[in-house]
This record gives sequence, structure tokens and C-alpha cells, in this order.
Amino acid sequence: MLFAMLAGVHPLGAQTAGTIVRGVAFDSLRGVALRGALVALGTNRSAITDSAGRFSFDGVPSGAHLFTVQHDAIDSLGFSDFSRRVTIGATPASIVVGVPSFATLWRETCGGAPSRDSGFVSGSVVDARTTKPIANATVILTIDDVRTGGRLRRVRSETRSNTAGGYTICGVPTKTPLQLRAVTDSFDAIVEVPASVSRVHRRLLAVGPPAQIAAAEPPPVPAPAPPRRSGLAAFAAVVTDTLRKPLTGVQVSFADIGRSGLTNERGEVRFADVPSGEHQLTARRFGYAPAEARITFAGEQTVQRRIVLEPVARLDSVVTSATSAALTEFEENRRLGLGHFITRAELAKQESRKLSEILRQVMSVGLITGSGGQAWLVSTRAAGSTCSFVRTAAERDRCLRQEGRIYVPENFERSRGVIMACYGRVYLDKFLMNPGHPTEPFDVNTVHPDDVEAIEYYGSASETPARYASLNGGCGLMVLHMRRSRE
Repeated sequence: MLFAMLAGVHPLGAQTAGTIVRGVAFDSLRGVALRGALVALGTNRSAITDSAGRFSFDGVPSGAHLFTVQHDAIDSLGFSDFSRRVTIGATPASIVVGVPSFATLWRETCGGAPSRDSGFVSGSVVDARTTKPIANATVILTIDDVRTGGRLRRVRSETRSNTAGGYTICGVPTKTPLQLRAVTDSFDAIVEVPASVSRVHRRLLAVGPPAQIAAAEPPPVPAPAPPRRSGLAAFAAVVTDTLRKPLTGVQVSFADIGRSGLTNERGEVRFADVPSGEHQLTARRFGYAPAEARITFAGEQTVQRRIVLEPVARLDSVVTSATSAALTEFEENRRLGLGHFITRAELAKQESRKLSEILRQVMSVGLITGSGGQAWLVSTRAAGSTCSFVRTAAERDRCLRQEGRIYVPENFERSRGVIMACYGRVYLDKFLMNPGHPTEPFDVNTVHPDDVEAIEYYGSASETPARYASLNGGCGLMVLHMRRSRE
């Protein structure tokens, strides 16, 4: 599946006040950054992640905000998106969103700790005609379980859908074909799930005859905007749901040529000056499965399409990620005896605490506490600045900003507890969360200990491994290795 690779922010309205929010989108199940993911802030702002999974929003007001991410890795699990609600203060913030770890999904879906080499199947039972949820439907999972000696045993699990049509079957083995069947008083539906190493399966079970909408008249496809340059084509589309209702705010993109637009209130979108050739079309909106097509354009041709998006299930999430290569590096650095290290075993004993509380107990880390429970990593041994000899506070601040070592907070940041200090750099795996000179404060309490596999901390430049060395390395550096899977 191909997605738009346009890095940056695409606000739909002017944003003039607030703070900046930087983030990284991760696939915690596979341990990789989500390149080209669509990240939405609320309902009217969106950004496309760059090749390292990074995104940013400026002008974000203080308060609770919902960040939602879509990507083909999420689609492959049977979800349309994952979201996370984050409270943003007046200071710049860094967040992580994306595919949750398996243990997080298991805990939210099944409860307790997951068993080794097993997963779960979840989803919804809906009326195929109206797409409304069906409560109290019988959901049957059948597994052909091959035992030693070549003997075949058929395993059957049964549950019922809840009042919202949802169902869950936990403890499903991996690498085995599955059959799901939903049964009501009048109809049933069967879905085959092929053998897979995946431990997470999400399936929509549509029961009954399909919707009879042939007589309904869909909205007309708009006329494409005429090409402005000779030899180029034009494109227009109307996007609807399965009941042919126009959908506004759908992102329609041709990733290979860097073109992207949003549908209007009539579900329409237009592109002029489309190069000749075959291009990949992707249409996305939160709450709906994406639609894709390969479309061929000829010179000065006008192309019109009607696109239908199907609604799918959603799940709120928190993200984690880790790779075995990163943990190998962690062990190598620990053997050198430089810096401070916290293992998963040490973290597991204190997962009910904030990350800052664990850091204070286990290692001598400098932390500044904010008025809203924030905790910023700060140097305890950084050298002084030559700017201390200037006469006035204004001159000192100007000097420090030019020197690029000591961070000088704005007045609104001071009210949150940020002080003038040399702040440490924080990496989530290989991604630097607070770049810049001087280094900006990063709130370590935005990361939950349950999502961390291991921690490295280096208090000075002489301790820091070469791969993390930087011009501001003397202010301390922390590497948070995020968890990829938890059993």
C-alpha cells in the first residue's frame, strides 16, 4: 500500500497562538517508525510523517487534545487508526503515537498478562444492510490444530457480541488458519483468517443480505479543473460512504507525484496539471478503511472517479516500540561501565510510578519538576557560561541564546516551572525528541514506564557513546529503548 510522503504540517485553519508539539509515529509490533503516516490533531489539522516517522504541529493551545494516526501497518491489523489523548501545556511538548505494543493491546482487550505464542481475535458484528451493531450474536472460532504424530484436532471457541456488537476471543494460537462465524436468528456470516505470525486479528463480521442501495442516486462527480499547462491531465472525484452520503475532510492523494487534497462538504476534490502515466490514488478519513486504485492518465485527459469508503472499528492507544539490535547496543554500552543503566526487570518493579520517580530512585539524574507534574532532564555537572559576567538580565539572556548552551525560557514557560538550565537530550530509540541549540526541555513523564524496555543515561560528554555525541552533549543524554513486544 502506498501513502503520501509529504513531510510537514497541513493546517486547515490559521493558528497564531499556542505551543509547538513534536512527535514520532511508531509501529510497536514491528519495531519501526511509521513513514508517511497521517497524523491528525483533533478534527481540523493533520500532518504527514517524514521518513523517520516525525511530525510537528505549531500553535497548539493548552488543554487535552486527541492525536490520531493512520497507516498501512494499522490497516493490516484490521483497524482504521489508533489515537491517544494528550494534555498539552504552555511549553513545547513531545509525544509518541502509533501502533501499541502487543501487551498493551492484550491488556486493553483481554486483561492480565499475555501467554507466549498466542494472540487474540476481536471485532464487531454488524448488520450488512444498515451497518448497525448486532448485540448477542453468537461468534464461533474454529481452529484446525495439528498435533504431534500428524493427528488433527478441531478446536472450537464460542462467545457472544456485547451491546455494542463487539466480540473478543483470547488465547488464539499463531501460525494457524482460523475460521470466524457469526450467527443470529436469521442469518450467519463466515470469515476465513489465513495462517499468520501476527498475534492480533481484527475482523468485521457483517451478517445478513447486503445493503440495497442501487436505487439511490449517488452525488455527481464534479468536472475536473482544466489543466493549466499543455500536455498535462486533470482529475476529479466524489467520495461517499457505503450509503452514498458525501464525506467531507477525506484526504485524497497521489503519493508518487506529491499531490494531496481534502474533499469539501459535497465530498468533492479536484486536481489540475496531473502528469501523464500511472499513479497510485489513496483516499483516507478517520473512522473509515482507506481506498486505493491505480489510475492511468494521458496527456490533456480529464479523469473522473467515484470513491466509496467503508466504516471500520477504532481503538484508543498508547505506543511502544523496541528492536533487538537496540538492546544489543544497550548491553554493549553497559559492559563498558560508563553511564547509568536501567533494565526491564528494574522497571517492572515500579511500573505504577511515573518515569521521573523511577529515575530519581535508580540513578543520580538531574530533574526539574513542573507545576503540572512535568519532569525535565537537566544537567547536574555542566560547565558554567561566559554570559554570567554581563551587566543586565536582558543582556545575559541575549548572550545565552547566542551561546546556544543554556536554555532561556519564555515568561509563559517560567510560569510552568521551566528554569534557565542546560537541558539533557532525550532519544526514543534512535529518534532525538528535543533537537536544537540550546536543547529544549523534554517532559520524561510523557513516557510511561510500562512502554520502556531499557534506559541509558550519560551525565557528561566523556561518557556518551560516539553515535550520540553532539555539540550540546555535555548537558546529559538519555536513551529510552521502547518495548516491541511483551510476553
